[in-house]
Amino acid sequence: MGRIPGRYQKNRIRHAEQLNLKANTEEELKMIEEQGVTEISEAVTAYRSVSKSRAFREMERLREKAENDEASRLHNAKRKAAQKEKINIAKKLLKRNLSIEEIAEDTNLTIEEIENLKPLT
Repeated sequence: MGRIPGRYQKNRIRHAEQLNLKANTEEELKMIEEQGVTEISEAVTAYRSVSKSRAFREMERLREKAENDEASRLHNAKRKAAQKEKINIAKKLLKRNLSIEEIAEDTNLTIEEIENLKPLT
């Protein structure tokens, strides 16, 4: 099992974050490291050491999962809000006695969805 980062490594990683060093690929990380700044090189070395640990990889996996879950929740919330808006518009158009076919065309709701909105008489 990989090592958990020690205080020294954590400080180097924190310092790299404070310097706003961001690399999305190994190539970018090498370019940052090749700048010749000792602290940056030490931070990159510490990052590489930490990123090899199972605990770090698991935290990264969980972070990515949380981001994907949040994106999915946001997408679903937007989709539901858009559907609710279509239904509200359809209700207003029904009150104005527009035909179900016209409402379906204007709202992209199905005829069945619109018929279900009509009050029972």
